[in-house]
Amino acid sequence: MLAATLLLGPRSPPAHSLLICTFSRGTQGLSRHAARACAVRARASLSTSCTRRQNAASDIKPKTLDVLGTTYTTDGWTNAPPAILAKTGRDLLHQPSHPLAILKELIFKEFPTFAHYDSLSPVVSTYQNFDSLGFAQDHPGRSKTDTYYVNQSTLLRTHTSAHQLQLLAAGSQGEHNVLVQAKNSAAAPGNERFLVAADVYRRDEIDASHYP
Repeated sequence: MLAATLLLGPRSPPAHSLLICTFSRGTQGLSRHAARACAVRARASLSTSCTRRQNAASDIKPKTLDVLGTTYTTDGWTNAPPAILAKTGRDLLHQPSHPLAILKELIFKEFPTFAHYDSLSPVVSTYQNFDSLGFAQDHPGRSKTDTYYVNQSTLLRTHTSAHQLQLLAAGSQGEHNVLVQAKNSAAAPGNERFLVAADVYRRDEIDASHYP
């Protein structure tokens, strides 16, 4: 019996990249054929090893995330990818020629006596997005498959209703730093009437009517 051992990688390789080929020594041709087969299996093993290492590297989460100038600590709930976080600063609602901005202004004009908010941060607390609105703890919307979490207590809003309690409280308590964010705060100085236009983020499948 002739044993050929191939160690893949510059140093001590993982178990799956250690390949041992054993074959009969019948003739020289058979040995060469078996050696080639062994080499093919070795390359396949190396490819699998590299893929697993790359996948493992991609699963490593950073310790912090920067979203709109604020740094957040990540945890086991963090699932908001860089591609989605990069969209939080696009401000499509503030681009005059963009269809969304045009539609927003048309709607705002129909409600002139309402306070108009269109610049509230998309980063909200889990309490704002779910608890303050009466979402049950086992509601499917809370799952990581449906919502982009920055961490367990912070997420990208899934609806503009996440700001309802915040704005109602600001009106009743006279929180100036919130009230001044309305484009026409004089129309409803106590936030007794308000409209919120904003981008929202959901982990939907992309189709003709959904974009995460």
